[in-house]
Amino acid sequence: MDQYLGLTHQSHNAYFNSKVGEQLDLIKMNQDGALEKKIPNKGMIYQRAKPILILDSGPVSVLADDDYINIDVPALLITTPFTQTQDQSFTFSIDKFSYPMIYLMHLNLGKLRCIMPTGSTPESLLITQKGWNVCVIIKKNLVMLLCHKKEKLEFIFNGIEMPAKGLSTHYTALNHQPQAGSLIDVSISFAKLETYYHAQYPNENKYSMDGHLVAPFPAF
Repeated sequence: MDQYLGLTHQSHNAYFNSKVGEQLDLIKMNQDGALEKKIPNKGMIYQRAKPILILDSGPVSVLADDDYINIDVPALLITTPFTQTQDQSFTFSIDKFSYPMIYLMHLNLGKLRCIMPTGSTPESLLITQKGWNVCVIIKKNLVMLLCHKKEKLEFIFNGIEMPAKGLSTHYTALNHQPQAGSLIDVSISFAKLETYYHAQYPNENKYSMDGHLVAPFPAF
């Protein structure tokens, strides 16, 4: 039995979860009703709960290109499994989703790693926080994060010139032994971004009247 997930009007594609025996596949149909793509064993990661689409990463650690689907719903909810261990992680690229709002729920021991769009820098993000809730505006998309441990939430920025001024004690270079002047990819936890911001602007009032922490964070 197939479960209908949704339709993309722009490309006239429809997505389904298709169960054959014990196998649940993710399938993509074109406007003529023909099968355009079949992604074996990936039907488990998506479920439709009106009016949102839910992505439960389950055992998936990195979303492959075929794992990204965009349908005409107001929001996407991404969750990580409660069984995630400390040495596990879930990584995805924000710019491969086109939903007006993305909710990220990460309450587990591993890491949630968000790859930022090309050209993004920490100062290009608008970030606010209240309690455990973090709101990030990325290129007109609103991303709402629920993450209890700030060090477990990482932003990955690609193509940063080495050395990244000011953040040398805060970021982690993902390239092997980067050289001065080269472009590197860096990973920065939300906790370290917050620490850096406070250190650079110790006398600024960084909180709104109701207790929100308000950024953007400064340039490298």
